[in-house]
Amino acid sequence: MVTPFSAAEREAILKACRPDEQPMLQFWFETGLRPGELQALQWSHIDWKRAIVRIELNQVAGVIKGPKTAAGIRDVELSAEALPALRAQRPISELKGERIWLNPRTSEPWSTDAQIRKTLCNQSANVPRWSIATYTKSVTPMPRPC
Repeated sequence: MVTPFSAAEREAILKACRPDEQPMLQFWFETGLRPGELQALQWSHIDWKRAIVRIELNQVAGVIKGPKTAAGIRDVELSAEALPALRAQRPISELKGERIWLNPRTSEPWSTDAQIRKTLCNQSANVPRWSIATYTKSVTPMPRPC
């Protein structure tokens, strides 16, 4: 059985992360995107007026492509907590290219979800040794040993 992070656990993880990692994690917690969808997300997919993000790409093993099925293309509403996370990321990545979420240590797009897990799990032992994995909007990121 998979148990999503509680609100207290999400808050503890965000507080333990570096400030430049917090926007991505906050956005991920709020949207429940799959790891590959998060990595492939582009600024042109954000509809600021309607507060939605269009999910139409996925990244697998460093390669960006469309989803496996047409059902994978969808709009996700952006919550009041997801929008500030995007706004915080804008000055960091918008002028560097189309990709929203960059590895804060390299300023390059994340290449794999394993890279995200290793980066977040290997910092100063303040972040629980969990990977972040999401599969539906209704499920928040779930703990799993790294």
